[in-house]
Amino acid sequence: MITIQRTPDAPFERFNPALLHRLDVCVENTHERTSVVEYRLADRLVHRSVHVTLKEWPDGLGGALSRFFYAPPGGGITPTDREPDAPARRHIRALAHLKAGGARFANTQAMCTQFKADILNGLHAFGTSVVRAATTKDAYKAALYLVSASRGAGDTVYNSTGEVAGTNYVAGGVAVTTATGPTTSGTTAFFTPSASIVYTTVTLSTAFDAMLLYNDTSATKLAVAVFTFGSQTVTAGTFTLTMPVNDASNALIRIA
Repeated sequence: MITIQRTPDAPFERFNPALLHRLDVCVENTHERTSVVEYRLADRLVHRSVHVTLKEWPDGLGGALSRFFYAPPGGGITPTDREPDAPARRHIRALAHLKAGGARFANTQAMCTQFKADILNGLHAFGTSVVRAATTKDAYKAALYLVSASRGAGDTVYNSTGEVAGTNYVAGGVAVTTATGPTTSGTTAFFTPSASIVYTTVTLSTAFDAMLLYNDTSATKLAVAVFTFGSQTVTAGTFTLTMPVNDASNALIRIA
């Protein structure tokens, strides 16, 4: 039996290896011998074991520490009280290939996970951008729109065309609480407002079914996303948009 995790947030399970697809890989050169065993469930990697045998000594590992080891002719590093042979004192270039969690593997084409989080934090500009006056986060608002407003992916900025109107509703909507900043899990960057979005004691008699999240700090009120829900009307009541769980699968904004 082996221990697997189907997704980054899932619990660990014990699994019969016979029900999984096994892949064995071995990489060997003058510096190292790396053996890798992978198990896949369908096309998902669920388990990886790595064993690395180093064949050379790193520079600077002499003196008091090096006398406890020597590099045998057949490779590997073995405990001993004998000084290592001179050729074995070369730098272990293989160490440069070791990464957190295992040994080197084939290059993989992918968007860097940190880049996704950096986008949410405004750290990249491939085109003409703006001069920011400070490093503080922007303020965001949520505006409600009528069923007939035709809001969607084509929106670039906030505007009041098709926005709801009624008692105690102020054009432009309400402020969004952003106490928790963007984060990542697996290869997904995500963000969710840290509190529900609440419109208090409003009367909105004409049906509405959409909310526009937009940047209230930007001069042009840049649009972020449009979110839809079932058609609503409210009479002297409080309308609340409850936020989803802030994780890679459910967060309000996700870049996968």
